Amino acid sequence: MIESTYGGVNPLFNVLNAYANYDTEIGYSQGMNIVASWILKFMRIEHKGQLIYDEENAFYVLLHIMQELDYRNIYDKHLTKTRAHLEIIGEILESGHPDFYE
Repeated sequence: MIESTYGGVNPLFNVLNAYANYDTEIGYSQGMNIVASWILKFMRIEHKGQLIYDEENAFYVLLHIMQELDYRNIYDKHLTKTRAHLEIIGEILESGHPDFYE
Protein backbone atom coordinates (compact mmCIF):
# COMPACT_ATOMS: atom_id res chain seq x y z
CA MET A 1 0.00 0.00 0.00
CA ILE A 2 1.27 3.49 -0.85
CA GLU A 3 0.61 6.11 1.77
CA SER A 4 -0.08 9.69 0.85
CA THR A 5 0.89 12.75 2.82
CA TYR A 6 -2.73 13.11 3.94
CA GLY A 7 -3.35 9.55 5.11
CA GLY A 8 -5.26 8.37 2.03
CA VAL A 9 -4.24 5.25 0.21
CA ASN A 10 -4.43 6.53 -3.37
CA PRO A 11 -2.52 9.75 -4.08
CA LEU A 12 -3.56 9.76 -7.75
CA PHE A 13 -7.25 9.59 -6.81
CA ASN A 14 -6.74 12.33 -4.22
CA VAL A 15 -5.09 14.73 -6.70
CA LEU A 16 -7.64 14.08 -9.44
CA ASN A 17 -10.54 14.34 -7.02
CA ALA A 18 -9.21 17.64 -5.70
CA TYR A 19 -8.91 18.99 -9.25
CA ALA A 20 -12.40 17.79 -10.20
CA ASN A 21 -13.81 19.56 -7.14
CA TYR A 22 -11.80 22.71 -7.87
CA ASP A 23 -12.71 22.98 -11.57
CA THR A 24 -16.29 21.74 -11.63
CA GLU A 25 -16.81 22.82 -15.24
CA ILE A 26 -14.16 20.39 -16.46
CA GLY A 27 -14.31 17.90 -13.58
CA TYR A 28 -12.47 14.67 -14.30
CA SER A 29 -11.89 13.34 -17.77
CA GLN A 30 -10.12 10.26 -19.05
CA GLY A 31 -6.50 11.02 -19.72
CA MET A 32 -6.01 13.37 -16.78
CA ASN A 33 -4.70 10.40 -14.83
CA ILE A 34 -1.70 10.15 -17.17
CA VAL A 35 -0.71 13.77 -16.56
CA ALA A 36 -1.32 13.59 -12.81
CA SER A 37 0.52 10.29 -12.42
CA TRP A 38 3.64 11.71 -14.07
CA ILE A 39 3.48 14.74 -11.82
CA LEU A 40 3.19 12.49 -8.78
CA LYS A 41 6.03 10.30 -10.02
CA PHE A 42 8.40 13.25 -9.97
CA MET A 43 7.04 14.62 -6.69
CA ARG A 44 7.75 11.65 -4.46
CA ILE A 45 10.38 10.80 -1.93
CA GLU A 46 11.37 7.56 -0.30
CA HIS A 47 11.29 7.69 3.45
CA LYS A 48 12.04 4.65 5.62
CA GLY A 49 11.39 2.32 2.70
CA GLN A 50 8.04 3.84 1.76
CA LEU A 51 7.18 6.18 -1.07
CA ILE A 52 5.60 9.42 0.04
CA TYR A 53 3.84 11.56 -2.55
CA ASP A 54 3.50 15.32 -2.29
CA GLU A 55 -0.17 15.47 -3.25
CA GLU A 56 -0.67 19.13 -2.40
CA ASN A 57 2.11 20.38 -4.66
CA ALA A 58 1.15 17.85 -7.35
CA PHE A 59 -2.33 19.40 -7.33
CA TYR A 60 -0.83 22.88 -7.76
CA VAL A 61 1.39 21.72 -10.63
CA LEU A 62 -1.66 20.17 -12.33
CA LEU A 63 -3.58 23.40 -11.72
CA HIS A 64 -0.73 25.41 -13.29
CA ILE A 65 -0.70 23.16 -16.36
CA MET A 66 -4.45 23.39 -16.76
CA GLN A 67 -4.89 27.11 -16.14
CA GLU A 68 -1.64 28.97 -16.73
CA LEU A 69 -0.48 26.82 -19.65
CA ASP A 70 -4.09 26.71 -20.92
CA TYR A 71 -4.52 22.97 -21.24
CA ARG A 72 -7.84 22.60 -19.43
CA ASN A 73 -9.74 22.79 -22.74
CA ILE A 74 -8.08 19.55 -23.83
CA TYR A 75 -10.59 17.99 -21.44
CA ASP A 76 -13.70 20.12 -21.98
CA LYS A 77 -16.82 18.41 -23.32
CA HIS A 78 -16.10 19.61 -26.88
CA LEU A 79 -12.36 18.73 -26.71
CA THR A 80 -11.66 22.25 -27.97
CA LYS A 81 -7.89 22.25 -27.60
CA THR A 82 -7.58 18.61 -28.68
CA ARG A 83 -9.34 19.42 -31.94
CA ALA A 84 -7.07 22.45 -32.47
CA HIS A 85 -3.99 20.27 -31.94
CA LEU A 86 -5.30 17.66 -34.37
CA GLU A 87 -5.85 20.34 -37.01
CA ILE A 88 -2.26 21.53 -36.61
CA ILE A 89 -0.96 17.97 -36.84
CA GLY A 90 -3.04 17.45 -39.99
CA GLU A 91 -1.63 20.61 -41.58
CA ILE A 92 1.93 19.58 -40.75
CA LEU A 93 1.40 16.12 -42.21
CA GLU A 94 -0.33 17.48 -45.31
CA SER A 95 2.49 19.90 -46.11
CA GLY A 96 5.48 17.87 -44.93
CA HIS A 97 4.40 14.30 -45.69
CA PRO A 98 1.63 14.38 -48.30
CA ASP A 99 1.91 10.67 -49.14
CA PHE A 100 1.50 9.73 -45.52
CA TYR A 101 -1.32 12.26 -45.15
CA GLU A 102 -3.29 10.65 -47.99
